[in-house]
Amino acid sequence: MWVELGQQSLEASVIGYKAYNLQLMSGSLKLKVPPSYLLDHPFVINTRTDAIINIYSTLEIVDCLNKIMRRSSIMKYPLIIRSSTNIEDQVERSCAGLFKSIKNITEESQLLSTINSIIEPVTFDTFEKYGIPIDTYKINILAQPFLQCKTTLIVFTHDTIFKSSNYLVEFYENGNVVSLISLDKSGIIVKTHSEIKKNYLYNLIDNKLLKKLSDILSTIITLFNSHQNVELGIFNKELIVFQSRPITI
Repeated sequence: MWVELGQQSLEASVIGYKAYNLQLMSGSLKLKVPPSYLLDHPFVINTRTDAIINIYSTLEIVDCLNKIMRRSSIMKYPLIIRSSTNIEDQVERSCAGLFKSIKNITEESQLLSTINSIIEPVTFDTFEKYGIPIDTYKINILAQPFLQCKTTLIVFTHDTIFKSSNYLVEFYENGNVVSLISLDKSGIIVKTHSEIKKNYLYNLIDNKLLKKLSDILSTIITLFNSHQNVELGIFNKELIVFQSRPITI
């Protein structure tokens, strides 16, 4: 029922594009990706009737996940439960914000309501507003340790704002933007678009970290053979990749 991402090769049509992209990255020794568990069968949801179809009941899913949590190192941390669908994180559309992720789950008693919330149907009218009028879609459930990073990064591997070939890197502290920089392919800052606002970031944005970031981004571009929008965090002084998706056209 639940499989550990990276233990076998699963198609995007089964696990959704978010999980599929994580699966690709987890196979690279150069990238650190959180361990992930996901269902081996997606939910199929009808956008007009709100009908939800899966070979498993939500109670079976929760019971199996509880067992995994008890025996896995994933239990060292709170959980984040994420969705992974067959219509998001593609070149044509990202659908960012359309599907839910629920963070900081610490109790087994929270799992049933969390999973029911994740699979709550998105209506046909909502999809139509996004310009994608569809009758059905597939959604999978992705469970990961919730690594609480004080500093996170959002990176565009091709700078579509300032129209350059540099990496565009946005640094966040506790969810608030603290710096925006352009980084060249060797890890050198070529322009600071906004001042670094917190002293502790001066210690984080050093040559070693920027070179490591540059190497990670180069690996991701090669892996996907396209420019990407990458989300990372600094956890225990390591750069962790949480997500990568194509830069939408």
